[in-house]
Amino acid sequence: MMRSSVCRSWRGTIALCCLLALMAGPGAAQVVLELDAEKTEFLVDEPIFVTVAVRNVADVDVPILRLLEPGSGVLRFEIVAPGEEPRAYRPCAEASFTQEALEESVIWLAPGEAYSAAADLTEELREVPGRTEWQVAILLSVPGEYGIRASYCIPEDWPTGPLAVWSNEVYLLVSEPEGVDLAAHEILQAGSETGEKTLWNASSGQALYYEAVLGEYPESQYAIYARLFLGGTRHLDGVWRMRGTTEGVAALEAAATLYLTAAEQARDTPFGVRATMGAAMCSANLGDVVSAEALLEEVFLSPAATDADRVQVLLWLDRLESGSFERAAGLTCASTSPEPAVPLRSFAEALGFSVDWGSTTKTVAVSGRKLHSTISPGQNVMLVNGTPRTGVRTRLRDARTEVSPSVIATLMAEHYGKGMATAFPQRIAKAPGATQP
Repeated sequence: MMRSSVCRSWRGTIALCCLLALMAGPGAAQVVLELDAEKTEFLVDEPIFVTVAVRNVADVDVPILRLLEPGSGVLRFEIVAPGEEPRAYRPCAEASFTQEALEESVIWLAPGEAYSAAADLTEELREVPGRTEWQVAILLSVPGEYGIRASYCIPEDWPTGPLAVWSNEVYLLVSEPEGVDLAAHEILQAGSETGEKTLWNASSGQALYYEAVLGEYPESQYAIYARLFLGGTRHLDGVWRMRGTTEGVAALEAAATLYLTAAEQARDTPFGVRATMGAAMCSANLGDVVSAEALLEEVFLSPAATDADRVQVLLWLDRLESGSFERAAGLTCASTSPEPAVPLRSFAEALGFSVDWGSTTKTVAVSGRKLHSTISPGQNVMLVNGTPRTGVRTRLRDARTEVSPSVIATLMAEHYGKGMATAFPQRIAKAPGATQP
């Protein structure tokens, strides 16, 4: 019965969606927006991550904007909370873009291809009744069934616009905690009331309550989140409050352990990806390039990783060599940091490319839509659609070809087009005299 009431409450929204789609013209029929939640049953005040993907359903290549963050103005969410009419989800942070930045966000999707990202909907801004101000609140704050859907809207004067499509509906059942979960929730609530914040934050005050939950009720459903956010607090201690000290190093080590424990519990979910990324950054802050590289590789190859996650991994891998993470923590960088190297085949196949080894030529061929690249292990040049690119680092180790992260970034940029290329530092250049593609 509750499902029916939620469905009926969407009718006005669906009518608006149809109007927007008609206004958007033929572009709306070329893509669909897909929404998925890592699970459908929650306890009150649990954090929530959803995955969104824009998919090309046309039979030709279609351009989109890769702006899939809440607050971007392109991706929006609408919520039906128990007993409420549909309302817009208001993110805690919003962004604005120049025309140049919008143009640099254009990528191309082949037929059937999608671009995805994870969205953290744990907190939102809500208007304070009777007052002209907003406060931060947890989305899943009352028990009952919630309906969530998303829209992907591009104005007419933006690149690739006009466009307006709605996603499928996702329904979540939120229950009151009981037993150890209730006891843990009461501890978390006591902390948020003291600090005048929500349950989930990286403040030093709330950290005491996370420790209490983990000490007294480690088996509760809230414990995994307490680990992640306590890890966030310790991480901040290491790079800010205790920057460059022995205590700061200990805080970073503690943060990495908390992140990894949370990631192990939430394996192959958007939450697990976030926790693993946190552990990778702590390792990088500590100067442990090998561990950071291994964790980022784990994220890149995770079934739960989105395209946006993989872009972030490549950016962080590129920064590892420079020692910028260590400097952020106030630590002395090693005089020479090893350049990260990743397995070419597994990374390329995770992006949907085909990889073939030429036993006669001793080269690796990577192929995709509008992409054909040839890489010779041990050489510092690669061919991308017939154009030589220099600055490549490759090697053959244990019968597998390993390459610098910039090689994967180049393949990804070539695949998606100019808008993706601007996301990465230009570490690979065309060889002198090479013909422009």
